[in-house]
Amino acid sequence: MEKCYVYVYLNPLKPGKYQYDGLNMSFLYEPFYVGRGINNRYMKHILDLISNRNFEHNPLKFNILKKIIKSIDIERIKDYILFYATNLSNIDANELEQNIILSIGKRVDNSGPLSNITDGGEGSLGVVPWNKGKKYHVKNKKKRMPWNKGKKVSDVLGEKKAIEMYKKMVNKKEGSISPLKGKKNIKLSEVLKIKVEKEYIDKIINLYLEGKTLENISEILLIENEIKLVRGIIRRLLIENNIKLRTKAETQLMKLNSIKQNIIELYKKKSSILSILKYVNTLGYNIHTTSIIHKILINEGLK
Repeated sequence: MEKCYVYVYLNPLKPGKYQYDGLNMSFLYEPFYVGRGINNRYMKHILDLISNRNFEHNPLKFNILKKIIKSIDIERIKDYILFYATNLSNIDANELEQNIILSIGKRVDNSGPLSNITDGGEGSLGVVPWNKGKKYHVKNKKKRMPWNKGKKVSDVLGEKKAIEMYKKMVNKKEGSISPLKGKKNIKLSEVLKIKVEKEYIDKIINLYLEGKTLENISEILLIENEIKLVRGIIRRLLIENNIKLRTKAETQLMKLNSIKQNIIELYKKKSSILSILKYVNTLGYNIHTTSIIHKILINEGLK
């Protein structure tokens, strides 16, 4: 089993000497988050911030991190992450995390400066489920009786209307034959009765091969040609024209081709993968993981 550690995030914008009862060390900056983990778990908060993920879970923590990153270089953020203890068992790490949070105090209950929303430890202690102690009594629930239970169609509509409705159903069943019966590899135009002009199909294919997403193509057609096609129809047209659909990762790689050289130069200048990801997202690319950056560097033989 891998050994755990307990870490403390410090706020460089609030220097001073911070001491708390029950702790065997003082801090040179105000602590604002305490956590535990293994491997690179302590960096997850920074990655989530860069990728704008999990913001709703703890907005207070992310707002503090945003202010810090605006004031200092993102590569220096590690200088303000203190490893309080390492090489711990999971049980010891849980207990220590709870003790530190208890000693420093949380903002949510006005007991201290920490942005933690739980008391720490396994299972998010301190969060009380909204339905704790409540029971759902199925037996006491009133059963709703269908208004037409036990009644015939003639009782509801009248005998004359019931006969007319029955005749219509029989005629429809006997005379209707599905236009798709016995057909294979049915085209979109046959199913939805939608005819898309060849020039627009060519435009869709060219845009897709240029690296545009299905959403981009739908928006371009609506703005430039006043044609409204949803993603499902565009996808079907591409498949019918033997265009291989890309995965999400392949689409992101194509999007980054235009700035691939910039990424390589930054890496050669010893920039961290984290700072490269931040640079990419400042240009408007919505990349959520560093694996895409790693992939580009591997393809170029740099890793």
